[in-house]
Amino acid sequence: MEGLIGIAIQIGIAALLLGIGFGVGGVTERRHFKKLNSREFLYKGFLVTNLSKIPYADPRSPGTLVTGECVIATDYFKSFVAKLKKIIGGELRIYLSLMDRSRRESIIRLIESAQSQGFDAVCNVRFVSADVGGSTSNRKGSTMVAIIASGTAYKRAELSEHQTMVS
Repeated sequence: MEGLIGIAIQIGIAALLLGIGFGVGGVTERRHFKKLNSREFLYKGFLVTNLSKIPYADPRSPGTLVTGECVIATDYFKSFVAKLKKIIGGELRIYLSLMDRSRRESIIRLIESAQSQGFDAVCNVRFVSADVGGSTSNRKGSTMVAIIASGTAYKRAELSEHQTMVS
């Protein structure tokens, strides 16, 4: 009887910790998405493109390399659920959210870097990602992704009345 009570207590503690992880992780993720939305709104007029040619560049202003880096980790609940999902197979939407947050954050940091140097556009944007938590190699670390966004920052030329910019 005491053995069953001990097992029930251990299961209860594990469930409680998973519940706390689920709650805190969800709140943190929603808060980050809300901040990303408001920060992206601030930079909505900033031109960011993956085109390799510089559109509407001011020939008097040379471009420069800018980067934006971001490392984001999942919470323990999502890591636990992802491990269970790996057994069954299928798409791990938990990691899609992680990648989306990290990509959006790195773009915002790229824009902030360019803007702080006096530029108003970035072209030739490229992304590099890496698993920095070691979860794919040794399966012991927590899942963390690093994304580096890089591009060429430049100033746009003033457009005449007859020119239009495609958004």
